[in-house]
Amino acid sequence: MVWSGPPTNVIKLNVDAALSTNSASLIVVVRDDCGMFLSGWTKRILVTDPTIAEASTIVWGLEIAKETNYQKVIIDGDAKVCLDALSGDTSTYPWKIQTLYLNALDLTSYFSFCSFG
Repeated sequence: MVWSGPPTNVIKLNVDAALSTNSASLIVVVRDDCGMFLSGWTKRILVTDPTIAEASTIVWGLEIAKETNYQKVIIDGDAKVCLDALSGDTSTYPWKIQTLYLNALDLTSYFSFCSFG
């Protein structure tokens, strides 16, 4: 799999979560449209469910983008269920991430452009 850059003047946030026995590490990496590394963050949360961890990472990435005043963002990662739901396919997302899903949708209103995938 090869990283693909966002359109001109759009920031891409790659998000991921890694699980251990009793917690998850969340990772957010930010690059510009030229692929230049802008910043990266990690944090640990007490979650062991992979879907909740991935959804938490998406929300955290959106919070970071909002706090950093990015206007145009793409959130990308391997959390297909979460990203598909946020892209419009709400028929298959699990109820256990409903609050995180709604938080993410609310955060999208702070951007002039926000895409998932």
